[in-house]
Amino acid sequence: MAFSYPYGEYNEEIKKLAEEAGFACAFTAKPGMNKEGTDLWNLRRIAINGDDSLSDFKKKITGGYGILHKLAQIKPD
Repeated sequence: MAFSYPYGEYNEEIKKLAEEAGFACAFTAKPGMNKEGTDLWNLRRIAINGDDSLSDFKKKITGGYGILHKLAQIKPD
């Protein structure tokens, strides 16, 4: 069973509590792909929307939207 941090907010204590509660992993609100070796308590997500085309879906699950996720995370000075 997986856990999703409410609003993506978490810290080391919350991660430990989720694990102690029996969850196998936990998702943050960070967009993007997970790679082999990714911390199971710091997993990213890919938003799949009901209006995504099959082409959009394929691009999202194969990493085609990765650069857009990175650009969206840049905070202006």
